[in-house]
Amino acid sequence: MTVSKSPSNLIVAYLLWGLGFFGICGMHRFYLNKPISAVIWFFSFGGFFIGQYLIDPFLIPSMVKERNRELRDIAKEDLYLQDNHPMRQLLKAAKQNGNVLSLSQAIISTNLAPEETRNLLIEALRLDLAYVDNDPVTGAVRYYFDI
Repeated sequence: MTVSKSPSNLIVAYLLWGLGFFGICGMHRFYLNKPISAVIWFFSFGGFFIGQYLIDPFLIPSMVKERNRELRDIAKEDLYLQDNHPMRQLLKAAKQNGNVLSLSQAIISTNLAPEETRNLLIEALRLDLAYVDNDPVTGAVRYYFDI
């Protein structure tokens, strides 16, 4: 089964859950990328109907939110892999500058506004791509990248 990268829809999840009334249990779990429990639900008639009808109606909204959060994270990772993404440009600039950048160097390398560049550097710190420290000679703020 191919996993869709489009956002999951709550109504579709409930419609697939409704197939359980026709004896086809667990389809909503396949849709929400829960294949192990989906197979169990399919062959055990929704956990002997308890899981399908008493538990899942309340869990479906949180499963949809979780799946959409996973898809957003995947999309963000895919975006970072594109050559024209500012994070990619920032990493290339850091590599060319001995893995160290100042805010000014980051602005020049990404062609972003200072506030956008600062946010990009904060994102690099959050993702553990870099750490911030002071230059040992001048004391200026530097971003050190692990490349």
